[in-house]
Amino acid sequence: IEEFVQELRYKHRFENADLLVGAFYSNMYRYDYLENQTLYHLFPVVLESRNTVERPEQSSALFAQYRYYIGERYSIMGGVRYQKIANSFDRIMNEFGALPTAVDGATSWSNTLPSLSFSYYGENNAHTYFTYSKGYRPGGYAFRTSDLLIPYGEERTDSYELGYKKIWDNRVQFSGALFYNDITDHRSTTFTDTLSTITFNADKAYSYGIELDVSYKNENLELYTSLGWTKAQFDTISDPTYAPFEGNKLLEIPNLTALLAIKYNINSNLYLSAATKYMGERYYNLAN
Repeated sequence: IEEFVQELRYKHRFENADLLVGAFYSNMYRYDYLENQTLYHLFPVVLESRNTVERPEQSSALFAQYRYYIGERYSIMGGVRYQKIANSFDRIMNEFGALPTAVDGATSWSNTLPSLSFSYYGENNAHTYFTYSKGYRPGGYAFRTSDLLIPYGEERTDSYELGYKKIWDNRVQFSGALFYNDITDHRSTTFTDTLSTITFNADKAYSYGIELDVSYKNENLELYTSLGWTKAQFDTISDPTYAPFEGNKLLEIPNLTALLAIKYNINSNLYLSAATKYMGERYYNLAN
């Protein structure tokens, strides 16, 4: 993979507002995937399967964000991002002992992604906020399933978050957030019995949960702990092939995560640290 990426940003502070505008460009001008397998158990006759994919991609975006402060306690922020992605695929597949097959395709996607946030700044470094934002993942082609390029659609997410943050005596910090994600055309990739992959779109899916973080810091000691709980499920699947999995858990999203870390500063050049992390149940196939 060879890629050129550039982002330009401009910020300006007004008396009662902040403005950010920018542009983004990415050119993945080389993305070459090679899969080479050899069957040795038919020796001395050697059969090879040599599969290749070239998948260059261009992405560009324009974005802006404006935050207006209402007195010392409130602010409102609005943002927008316009994004365009162009992708091309060139696939050559050579099954064992068979003639190679070649397919190609090209697609592009564009989206306008808004965001909106309200904040209340309380006393003693307290901050309460509510945020809405629209997320997006482009579509593409599944190329490891067969000798065809199998298309899948773009995914769109409406995200809502209610959060609270507070600092006590510059030592103890707390943050907590409730979130809900409404997902349209959710994209999932799962393994088949032959260890190739299948990518498909579920009409609707959702996830919601809570995240909590607490940290403590003094001159020599730092403590950090976090806890997260998430429920994420397929809601509606109209494709008859995958409809039996409607209501199952989304893939690779653990229901519970936790972290406990400690750091002790012996002096300015030496410290000791330790951490333990817990990850709960998660699934790797559609049948859970």
